[in-house]
Amino acid sequence: MQVQISESLDEDTNNQLIEKITELTSYLTNLKGIQNKYFKNFEEGNISVDSDSSLSLYTKYKEQIDQTFNQANTKAQEIIDILDNKKDKFLGDNPIFNIIKNFKEYLASLSVMEICLIINITSCVFIITCIISILFAISGNYLIDKFSLEHKLPKLSKIIQFRVKFQHYYIIVNSVFIILALLSLIFVNTFTLING
Repeated sequence: MQVQISESLDEDTNNQLIEKITELTSYLTNLKGIQNKYFKNFEEGNISVDSDSSLSLYTKYKEQIDQTFNQANTKAQEIIDILDNKKDKFLGDNPIFNIIKNFKEYLASLSVMEICLIINITSCVFIITCIISILFAISGNYLIDKFSLEHKLPKLSKIIQFRVKFQHYYIIVNSVFIILALLSLIFVNTFTLING
């Protein structure tokens, strides 16, 4: 774990985290030692039948375990705080994450009708893109046939043949995308109309 930390963080943060992890490991080892000592006393029969003696021994070990656990919990929280601070600095400095965050805040402020309009616009742009892709596939073949590029440029003939084979797939896939986009538009618009 320390190798992964040292590779991804600056030296100051790296040293802080290694120090906190070492302290946390120490507290967890102490916690395990306290628990083992209590179980050892129990197994050796050092816990008497006298309820007051057993209760005082239990209270003593419980206080030790609680204190050590709280110390370990505090160190773990300090490690989490350091990593959260580093994450916030990373995300705060990154313009892409800022754009995504601003867009999420913008979407959160919109009504259902406005979100429906954004979905409509996005779907229309997607459908137009698919239609343009289909038109390029068809018009590309038209230009290849019209100028006889396959005969004039024999070195490109294999690429042209390969393109012709995949033209049908382009058209089928884009047609399916258009149908799915239209169905989703119908669903979203109907849902918006009903729930207004």
